[in-house]
Amino acid sequence: MTIRKRVLALGAIFLTVIVLGGCWDSEPDTDRASALMLTVSQATPKKWQWRFYFPNPTVTVSSLTQLKPSNQFYTMGVTASSLDRAYTKVQQRLARDLYLGQLEVMILSTKLTRPEVLSLLNAYNREGLTPKTAYVLLGAPPVNKLALVTPQESIPSVYWESYFECHQCQPEYLARPEWKVWDDMVTPGVSAVVPYGTEAYEMTQIAVYPQTGPPVIYSRRATEGWAYLKGRVDKETIALNTPWGRIGLANIHGAAHNQVWQGNGHINVSTRINLSVTLAEWGSSVEMTPSMLKQIDMLGERKVLARCLLAIREANKTHTDPFGYGRTLWFQHQAPEILASGGWEPISSRVTVVLQIRSAGSGV
Repeated sequence: MTIRKRVLALGAIFLTVIVLGGCWDSEPDTDRASALMLTVSQATPKKWQWRFYFPNPTVTVSSLTQLKPSNQFYTMGVTASSLDRAYTKVQQRLARDLYLGQLEVMILSTKLTRPEVLSLLNAYNREGLTPKTAYVLLGAPPVNKLALVTPQESIPSVYWESYFECHQCQPEYLARPEWKVWDDMVTPGVSAVVPYGTEAYEMTQIAVYPQTGPPVIYSRRATEGWAYLKGRVDKETIALNTPWGRIGLANIHGAAHNQVWQGNGHINVSTRINLSVTLAEWGSSVEMTPSMLKQIDMLGERKVLARCLLAIREANKTHTDPFGYGRTLWFQHQAPEILASGGWEPISSRVTVVLQIRSAGSGV
């Protein structure tokens, strides 16, 4: 190999290493203002309030115990008509380069309609450095109250990011990354779902976007039903009032299996939900028999079924499909024209719940 060819080969290898290794994005952290959270709410009919949250560079591990969580971050808010304009207005006030490559959570106001949220996500996706795995969260205004910092970490950390990253920690796994929310908004036959949070560190409901208007906030019980129907229940509990006293079922988890078909202007669905549970609460003075266990299974099945049917009624009442049944038809090339064009059809669902007690607590 000639010297010239060797030089060209080494140059090609060097360029490959740069591209694959991410050196194109190797600006020092000292030159950057890395936002970890972004909140968006409506300021006027044509302008939004954008607030960026940056970790406080003066915070050290030893000083964390002396600082309130709210002081571990500093914020910068602007009013602008678009995301790009918000970038520009924030950059004009920063002595470092605004960087969203480490964004963890995007918190949106429930006042934003589906078209407005889709416009925001489209603009966000066009920015190459923005992480599409950042979690999306909805809250009632003022949304800055949801910008929580977890006290459970040794360095400043976004509470909701830690919350969503723990897949097995919550009764239902409600996390929705940005790419998934965007995908649901642009795919026919499904309504985008975003978790609805409160400033009291509560995550017990979902918000579902109809084709127009603001999101619909599902009740706690309807949210449970949605989670059962989607197979997203990990550690749920049920309390039963029985002839033998109060009985508690815990560690409820399982899977849902669907069959979807089109007919008579409805989306027809047959769902079987298989659940495993732990018998967690039982009066020690009551002798347990196989007949009693079977009746407890039936009572638990009825309670789960009621949650599921409530979620389906809520979907039909609000003309939403947070389950993606219409999308299933679309992917199977069975969707009618109304679904393929972004419309909606009522859901006719038959749900079967099979619950089995797999273990018992020490009080049994």
